[in-house]
Amino acid sequence: MTAPRINAVDPSLTGTGIQLASGEHVLLRTSPTHPLENRMLMIAGCVVADATLHPTDIVLIEAPISHGASNTLVQLGGLAWVIRCALTTAGVPWLSIGNSQRTKWATGKGNAKKVEVLTAAREKLGYDGHDDNIADAKWIHHLGMAAYCATPEDLPAYRREVLATIPWPEINGHRPVWTLPPKPKKAKAA
Repeated sequence: MTAPRINAVDPSLTGTGIQLASGEHVLLRTSPTHPLENRMLMIAGCVVADATLHPTDIVLIEAPISHGASNTLVQLGGLAWVIRCALTTAGVPWLSIGNSQRTKWATGKGNAKKVEVLTAAREKLGYDGHDDNIADAKWIHHLGMAAYCATPEDLPAYRREVLATIPWPEINGHRPVWTLPPKPKKAKAA
């Protein structure tokens, strides 16, 4: 069986990074001078087009951050949901990947700075660019491919920990090599 076709997205209202299953990457820029809703719809439309024009089994989307300026949080959360709804409408499966999961996967630290993740992408993934949005998308893609293709023993413990925290679905016959452990059963009251 061939490897799963995974696209990865690092959503941003000014520079969305997209890593395609084909190996290509895209930086989607939007202008803050355009209406917010138009920017969100354009970004979501591009993510869906990338996933439907080039067969994709799943799109991994970085979840919005949960700290910072409240207006920014609302806007990024809105963008994330517009993308998710557009993918759902198009029949494309998606899965959210947390920011700390991506940073820990890339650097071994869940609170690594953007520059550390970018440096790790250059050193470990061969990324020769300078955009942290693309570096983030590349790491999300790398994490997704490992979930379906890696040999657990070949990964450092911190990466096994990250994979075990994500509820990986079966996609088009591809079973994840990682699954969440079952929840413990509650003891019955006597």
